[in-house]
Amino acid sequence: MLVSIIIPFRNSQRTLNKSVLSAYRQNYKNIEILLINNCSKDGSLKIAKKICKKYSNIYLYHQNKLGVSNARNLGIKKSKGKYLFFLDSDDLLSKSTIKDLFDQINKNNGDYIISNHAQIRKKKIIKKNKLIKRNIIFNRFDFEYFLNKYFDYHYKYLIFTHCWGRLYKKEIITKNNLIFDNKMKQLEDIDFNFNYIKYSQKIIYIKKILYFHRVDGLNNFNRESYNIEADIIYSLQKIYKSIYFVINSGKIKKKSKIKKKLKHLIVSIFIIFLLRILKEKTKKNRIKFLVILQKFHENSTLRKFFNYYTPKKDENTWILSLYKNLFL
Repeated sequence: MLVSIIIPFRNSQRTLNKSVLSAYRQNYKNIEILLINNCSKDGSLKIAKKICKKYSNIYLYHQNKLGVSNARNLGIKKSKGKYLFFLDSDDLLSKSTIKDLFDQINKNNGDYIISNHAQIRKKKIIKKNKLIKRNIIFNRFDFEYFLNKYFDYHYKYLIFTHCWGRLYKKEIITKNNLIFDNKMKQLEDIDFNFNYIKYSQKIIYIKKILYFHRVDGLNNFNRESYNIEADIIYSLQKIYKSIYFVINSGKIKKKSKIKKKLKHLIVSIFIIFLLRILKEKTKKNRIKFLVILQKFHENSTLRKFFNYYTPKKDENTWILSLYKNLFL
């Protein structure tokens, strides 16, 4: 069965070739690779054209509407595979990534399969999801258990966070008109995942590391997720609604408890983005920090969520104190 690997890229000349070759060299050969140019201004497009001339199963498309969501949506539209796989243009795959995922989703008649991943940080490989010790075919109990864990420790249980490193059935996406929300500059992966989970009967997780996510700064600060503006409020509302729908869909038994944890999750994610703003210690960023905090408080839904934020020992506390001093 054909698997479509979708690789959006923008200004990725330093990493694109290695990323694409890691996809091309898969030991599962029934693949097509779709390169989606998203307004690149460096040498990325030249590299992509050269690759496409060399390999017959690699195709180049252009998305002139800026944004990774627009690029991924074009990839979905142009893809011909039964399964879709998203790869960021500075990340890498193991040779067996697609085969291992395909074998398991096919064997278990799954709708959605998620692999473990590792980070590449300053040339070091850092394994993620260390607390998940086994392969999982989610039944209702497992899904509720790991959703609880995700809400409590979303930075340790990353199985619902990203759209890369997993296989989606294209039929489910097209039948239910699922797209990446192009109004979201951040958190569009989470929104897409939970919208997809609504229609997934069997979800699988494999603990083997099959995806390598680069976080060593090559392209990170060109990414939309690091350009935090007031529209983060829209993104937070959107993921709250998409997750809330899944909770009410019949997949969860103890709804009241987990809905409170969902509110904690939203604040915890919000605080991470606030801290990103302050990484560059400028007056402009300090003002932006306070403006976005004010916007959060002005939102009649979200401002109540700070009442449910119970920071763990490795989570931020001073922003909670500041929020209470300013607004409560």
